Amino acid sequence: MKSRLAATEEIPATNVSMNELFDRLWKSERETIFLMILQPNLYPGFISELPEFLSDRKDVQCVYVTITLPYHELASMFNSKEASSRKILFIDAITKGTVVTETAHDCIFIDGPSELIQLSSTLERVIKEFETQKTFVLIDSLTVLLVHNSKDLIMKFLHHIISKLRSYKCKVVFLALNEKEHQTPLNFLSFLSDKTFQLIKPALEENCR
Repeated sequence: MKSRLAATEEIPATNVSMNELFDRLWKSERETIFLMILQPNLYPGFISELPEFLSDRKDVQCVYVTITLPYHELASMFNSKEASSRKILFIDAITKGTVVTETAHDCIFIDGPSELIQLSSTLERVIKEFETQKTFVLIDSLTVLLVHNSKDLIMKFLHHIISKLRSYKCKVVFLALNEKEHQTPLNFLSFLSDKTFQLIKPALEENCR
């Protein structure tokens, strides 16, 4: 049996815009679960182009699970780029417990990045509510989840949540940074995913820095 790890595709970051890549994932007919591995310096650009992708697709509902940036930072960035807040529902797993949180009509705050059962049940409930819509789920990120949870626990979580998400008509992108200490869970998630993309900076560009 051919390993699904062989489906990893390396993409030079200078060859494609993030908006084009989002569009490619969205238009894929057979593939629904994706792993996007980024170099740390490519992360800000990846996130900043998501509003443009959503603004061009009026019929797409986005569920943004953030474990990296707090809701208020993401909401401010998206609003400045004219992405309709009605099309984005945030699940914030990082803000609560660090600052006093206020209620928001477009965000669900959970208790923290270690509350994997709460995170899973909240995501499942939200996806079920959007079951009749075209839904794009972004989970940002596996890297930060691994800071707060053991590798074994995260792999169990991934197996459970991906099994659940496959039963719904949605596209799911897991973000992760390319870090050697997380190679085992990255390989496991790549195996569970339909396609893995690794965004890289060309060697010449890196050498010129």
